[in-house]
Amino acid sequence: MLKRLFGKTGDNVFVEPPFFCDYGSNIEVGENFFANYNCTILDVAKVKSLIRKHGII
Repeated sequence: MLKRLFGKTGDNVFVEPPFFCDYGSNIEVGENFFANYNCTILDVAKVKSLIRKHGII
């Protein structure tokens, strides 16, 4: 489901629910990405430069 929601994903993407975003398609994450519960990403514009390989939020 995350691969359909996010614009681009690497391998091993995990988001602990609940997760909130504006659109989802503007979010690009790399390999081994993890977001903890209650994560909110406001993606009215592209969100990618801070979320790279082995990213944890």
